[in-house]
Amino acid sequence: MNLHRVRWVTLPEGEWHCDQAITMKRPQGIERWLRGPVESTEIPITGSIEGEVLVATFDGALKCEERAGSPLTGVVGSTEVFTSRATLQRWRESGHRVAVLNVGASPTFALTMLAGLIAIAALGIGFCGYYLRFMLRSGRRPARLPTYEPIQ
Repeated sequence: MNLHRVRWVTLPEGEWHCDQAITMKRPQGIERWLRGPVESTEIPITGSIEGEVLVATFDGALKCEERAGSPLTGVVGSTEVFTSRATLQRWRESGHRVAVLNVGASPTFALTMLAGLIAIAALGIGFCGYYLRFMLRSGRRPARLPTYEPIQ
């Protein structure tokens, strides 16, 4: 496992430890009503190397026994784009060398998120530029209007 590089991988085999699976609940709110009470399911998978654990993270609830042994495809090594560091920290407490496989993540999703962030940044810069220009123009005082005597 290389924890310093992000890789899209397919895991064809491994020993699933369904008895150690963890489900992470969503906090109360709108997202819980829309997407369900379970945010993710984390399942440890071991291979032939002793002391190394790959934690497969699935979005939402998952029945581990039904999925156990099937090939998985996802991203390994990304804590910035696809997941938080909490999963990695939680499983490192076991004393094993840990990597997190975000099942279902894809390069298309990462590129879409990047394009969205760039678009938001461009809109923010444009908005700031427009109002900065507006403020600088309002600093110039317009010519005084002629005043007339009040009508009696």
